[in-house]
This record gives sequence, structure tokens and C-alpha cells, in this order.
Amino acid sequence: MKININGNVIKLLKQCMDKPIEYGGMLFGMKLINLNIQALTTKVGESSSISFKSDDYKIYHIPKGNKIIGTWHHHPITNSLPSSIDLEQWEKWGKQYVHILTCKNMISVYSYKGEKIYEKRYS
Repeated sequence: MKININGNVIKLLKQCMDKPIEYGGMLFGMKLINLNIQALTTKVGESSSISFKSDDYKIYHIPKGNKIIGTWHHHPITNSLPSSIDLEQWEKWGKQYVHILTCKNMISVYSYKGEKIYEKRYS
């Protein structure tokens, strides 16, 4: 599967890479043959966690012409590996979302099963 991430999405993700707290939100786009990530929502979490409650309208506001295809969040540590909490939550949702994790200089995309399917380093 080829992954296309809109330049504005990358720009927004990179703005969070140096933050000392978790940021996150939902990913929007289309998932056909290729994965096209077109937009995201953003909210501020805490130093070590962020929630994705279904009644949080700020992060679930779907841009016109898109659908929810996943989540993203920033790990304010030096790696973009999913935590055990991340993996448990992804499994519990039971949806075939993709998940972006960012850290200081990296964007990684994971399947809902926790398999890394994309990685890009930035300086």
C-alpha cells in the first residue's frame, strides 16, 4: 500500500515534534488502493497521555469529502514506537484505522495491528 500524506498535514505534525507534551487527534482522508491522509485535527494532551473519547467533538469534526481513517499523536520522547497502552487501545477499537506516531524527528505510520508500514525522518 502506498501512503500519501498531504504537505499541510506533514507541516502540522512537524510543528508538534519539539513539544514536551503529547498532542494528537484524528486523521482524515481516503483509504482505497492507496492511503491518502488529507487532514487532521489537533488537541493538547498531558505530559504522558492523550485521550480519544468519542464525545470529543473537537477531534471528530470531519472535513468535507473525507472520512476518519485513523489517529495520530506525538510522543515527547525520542522514539516513535507504540506503547503498550497505544496497542491495547488500537485493538480495543476494533477498527482498521492507521495510526501516526511522531517523536522529535520522525513520523511513523502503524497499522491497527501495530505493524509499522511507513517511516520518515526529518532533520
